[in-house]
Amino acid sequence: MAGKHLFEKTGPNKYRLILHRAIPAGNNAVSVAWSDTLAHEGITGRTALTASTKITVMVDSGEVDEFDEPIMIPETTETVGVGQISDAEYAQIQDGARFEIVGVVKLSGKPTQASLNKSATRMYNDWQAKMVEKYNLFGHIQG
Repeated sequence: MAGKHLFEKTGPNKYRLILHRAIPAGNNAVSVAWSDTLAHEGITGRTALTASTKITVMVDSGEVDEFDEPIMIPETTETVGVGQISDAEYAQIQDGARFEIVGVVKLSGKPTQASLNKSATRMYNDWQAKMVEKYNLFGHIQG
């Protein structure tokens, strides 16, 4: 699963990045699961990207029927293009197992996998710190 999707340049050395990450395990300070908090706030279950393109063709199974004719079976191939994600990743987002973060990262010079990974980690850590600060007491009820 890709998890990182780099898009257009938005300024000098700045690029739009979409991350797909697993829902954090555990609870906030008042014992509300992070999965419930993020779902309630509409952070899960949606993506700016679309599911992959599927093409189904009939292929020879290598076997023949009682009339000595080849038995044809359907074979589906999945093509993940620009702005698309695999069916598996799409399903995990729709089911709330993964969520999406959209942001802008700085990548100097010719971007490398290492610089992209570093920027993606920084972007996720910044997002996580903001979410903990914002939702750490989410769901607190005082009787």
